[in-house]
Amino acid sequence: MDKKHPGTRAKHASVSATEAARNFSELVNRVHYRRQTFLVERGGQSVCEIRPIYEETGFNGADLARLLQSLPEAPEAYLDAVAEGVENQPPAEETRWPR
Repeated sequence: MDKKHPGTRAKHASVSATEAARNFSELVNRVHYRRQTFLVERGGQSVCEIRPIYEETGFNGADLARLLQSLPEAPEAYLDAVAEGVENQPPAEETRWPR
C-alpha cells in the first residue's frame, strides 16, 4: 500500500485518504493482524492515524497489582514528608477559562 516502501512493515506507513478508502478492509486487517499503524494523508498533510487500540505488552492489571504488592513499604519519614507537602500545598489558581 505504501508506494514508497511496498511490502514493508514500517511502524507508521503513510497512505492517502483515497487509497485508505479504497482499501479500508485491507488496512484494518493489517492493523489487526500485523499491528501496523498508518498515517492517513490528504493533500500531503497527515490528518489521522489508524492504529491498534492497544499494544500487546504481556503486562496486565494483575501483573501491576502483584508488582505493587511486592514493593517494600515506604519509610515513615517519606510518608510524613508527603503528608506535609499535601497539607501545605497552596490552592490551585482559579481558571481563566469558562466552564
